Amino acid sequence: ASSLAGYVVDQSGRVLTFTFMSNGRPPGLSRPALDALASSLRTCGCT
Repeated sequence: ASSLAGYVVDQSGRVLTFTFMSNGRPPGLSRPALDALASSLRTCGCT
């Protein structure tokens, strides 16, 4: 299992907190995917 938690400021200046978890996949595959998810939040225009 792998996990990643943290916070990021999005394009609108809002602070987003997140926790992602992966289970049943090797860490070598999970970690890049978790990093990509976290990076995508920065460019989120979520409302």
